[in-house]
Amino acid sequence: MKRMAMMVLPVLAACTLLGGCSLAGEENAGQGGDLEKAQEIRAVRAGEEETAYDTTDRDAIEAFVEKLQIGEWKLGELPEDAQESVVYTFQQEATVLFGETSTDGSMDKMVELTTYDGSPYVTLHVLGQSLDFEIPQDAAEYLNHPEDIG
Repeated sequence: MKRMAMMVLPVLAACTLLGGCSLAGEENAGQGGDLEKAQEIRAVRAGEEETAYDTTDRDAIEAFVEKLQIGEWKLGELPEDAQESVVYTFQQEATVLFGETSTDGSMDKMVELTTYDGSPYVTLHVLGQSLDFEIPQDAAEYLNHPEDIG
């Protein structure tokens, strides 16, 4: 029972994170879910240490999440020959804990998103679990070229 709960919780968290809340009468409203709450997005090419893309601008983050077309994502199976391309990290400021009046300004990782060369698949890493998704081809192209974002 405990093992089942440990498997179901990350899936529910990912669905909540990706799904957000839809508003009646507004197509694609809230499709970014909690990803839009990120305060920083950073991209690093696989095998490299240098940042290929980094933003803390609220409008840029909202535009980025919109381009992901999360409402079109489908759970999928990652091809065996998939080669990692870019790893995106979504971060937000650490939570003020009981007894604290402010944070030290450090950021906590919310989600990590891995893209793959020439493939419309991503892996979402959240709460210690990983989920593979098939995404629209134009979203995959966008994600695989972080140096062109902005």
